[in-house]
Amino acid sequence: MSTKHFLFFAIIFWMNQANGQTFQAGLVAGFNMTQVDGDDLGGYNRIGVVAGGRADARLADKWKLSFEILFSQMGSDRSKYDFGSDYDNIRMNGVEVPVSLIFRDWLVDDGDDSFYRIEFAAGFSYYRLMNFKVEAFTGEDVSDFKDYNPNSFLVNLGATWFINPKFGIHAHWAKALNDLDNAPEEVLLARNISVKGIYIF
Repeated sequence: MSTKHFLFFAIIFWMNQANGQTFQAGLVAGFNMTQVDGDDLGGYNRIGVVAGGRADARLADKWKLSFEILFSQMGSDRSKYDFGSDYDNIRMNGVEVPVSLIFRDWLVDDGDDSFYRIEFAAGFSYYRLMNFKVEAFTGEDVSDFKDYNPNSFLVNLGATWFINPKFGIHAHWAKALNDLDNAPEEVLLARNISVKGIYIF
């Protein structure tokens, strides 16, 4: 089974399992602004897609555990201010699995539609690299000369503002804890800032 097929069926499974008062299911979609520490390219210039499914388990009144399975594009891009890097861009496609502990606050009491306005999240993500492309500053494709680690682990922090019980806007920061490049002479650490819409069923 390919990674894309696994991602699709896993999302469907969690959506079917997450129902009732204890579990919630939802969809998330938005964009990543990413960079790679160590490539000498500054700024979160690489813009990519992030989208997938989400399942939440309520632990207590204000506490939840959240699990997501996402298609996530990461990497870096040269800006007009970058002059000293060997890279022009790094482009990565992968599956990201964030697991976060969530604290909720600001209860909006609206009868049957009561909900918490704000959520604060902290946790870890696993990123499985599906494919990548690397271009040198000359524009040459040097992907075949790169040995990138297919497994990355990231720490993440985020917050969500819920407009109503069904829809929220989420902002998320993450940084890799392990080296992307298996070459000993170079250390590359991925970072991303995500902005996503969340729809809860």
